[in-house]
Amino acid sequence: LDLIKKDPDFKNLRKIVTQDMLSGQSKTRKERAEGRYSYSMLRNALSAEGLDLSRYGFYSFKMGEKQRIREMLADEAKSYFGDRKITYFGLEGPTFGSYFALAQVMRINVKGSLVPERKRRNYNVIQKISKSRSVNSLLNENSLHSLEIVLRSAEESLQRTDKKFDLEFLDWLGHLSPSGIRELELAYAHLKGGGMIVVTLNMSSVSENRYKKQTGLGISQDGYMRQWAEVKGMKIQDVDYVGGDKKRTPMKVYIMKK
Repeated sequence: LDLIKKDPDFKNLRKIVTQDMLSGQSKTRKERAEGRYSYSMLRNALSAEGLDLSRYGFYSFKMGEKQRIREMLADEAKSYFGDRKITYFGLEGPTFGSYFALAQVMRINVKGSLVPERKRRNYNVIQKISKSRSVNSLLNENSLHSLEIVLRSAEESLQRTDKKFDLEFLDWLGHLSPSGIRELELAYAHLKGGGMIVVTLNMSSVSENRYKKQTGLGISQDGYMRQWAEVKGMKIQDVDYVGGDKKRTPMKVYIMKK
């Protein structure tokens, strides 16, 4: 354990194996490595904006300008849907930052909503969070208790579900990949009339090059999104923001309305 904690050769491993996995008894370390945290630990990470689990190795919703974007999205949804109760599909992750922002201003049909998670450790944390009374007390009767949470990719989740959604948030963070393009098509197929799809993309030159290399398309990511929305008959708007903390990353969020 001391080698992992201090040796420079284990620098990359320490990004995955966090400090809380390296302390305490072996049973405790195993549970944390599997994402099995106590309710008291979750309460300590809880605020009105979501859960900050960065000390446990998860992405923090406080990094960069992302929280501003979540709040903007919630206001946009409120303006678009009004007091209507909506069904939601979202790539939340253990912070539940987007859901928290929506829950402050929207009425959510939780049972008709769906949150996929492809990583087992994240899934275990999300399941625990959904049953936390402290968390659910902050969600204005939009309790996570009856939310369908599945251990699958977004693509597989949309392939398997019969549900239709008013609001879909594909919070990818990375570049537009071939699997992302498939997810976007599936999201449209599961979108209700008058619904909204929101997508976040990394717009750095590295991500742009990866997108072109993987998809073989000559059009830019931005060009693809605008062309896609036009073909689907959707109105599109976008907002630039900066993601990350130490490494500042140019990001763009697309809001498309059916």
